[in-house]
Formats: sequence, C-alpha cells, structure tokens
Amino acid sequence: MIIDSLSCKLRQEYQGRGQLAERQFAFSRMLRQLNTAAQEFNVAVVYTNQVMADPGNTMAIVPQVKAVGGNIVSHASTTRIQLKKGRDNNRIVKLIDSPWRPEGDCQLQLTEQGVTDAE
Repeated sequence: MIIDSLSCKLRQEYQGRGQLAERQFAFSRMLRQLNTAAQEFNVAVVYTNQVMADPGNTMAIVPQVKAVGGNIVSHASTTRIQLKKGRDNNRIVKLIDSPWRPEGDCQLQLTEQGVTDAE
C-alpha cells in the first residue's frame, strides 16, 4: 500500500496550533489503522511525508528539518529514509532509522527507465 503525502490532508483539515492536539490524535489513529491493515493483510505500507524547518535548532549552520507529525509519525514508522536532490537527476537517499540496517546514505538516479544506480 502506498500513500503519497501522509500529512497533506491533515495539515489542510487541522490548521494552526489551536488544533495541534486534534491533528496529532488524527495522525495516531490513522497510523494505527495502517499498521493494523499491514499486519492483517501481510502487506508493506509505504508513505511519503512532508517535512518542516525545525525552529528550535537555531545553532545549526545547515537548516534542520523534521517530519510533520513529530514523534507520533517517527515512532509509528519502522524504517525512515530521507530523499534529497543531488546533481542533475541524482537523488541522495539517507537512511535515518531502521531496526535492520545502520544509518547511511547512497545515491540513485531518476531516468526515463525508472530508478537506476547513480553514475
């Protein structure tokens, strides 16, 4: 099951800090339902998510980002990766967290044939 932009709809429905608790509860409920479906039907659930600047990290030279949905989304995800634009059609894939693999990164390339090794 693939979900493009887990947080997009929730960010539209629950706007502002006044609705933050409701939005986090909706995130939690949705992620619990996805986890249940994954286990019940023995399927992988892959979703993209939006990120936002981390305003609490003012000392960083490079702007830091964190997932929209905060710890609820982070803790509900088994493996987290981050994609960044590289040179030309290359993308940098960084493994942020996984119970099976250590942190690391690699590059891949987006071509007309699909995803390939970076040149």
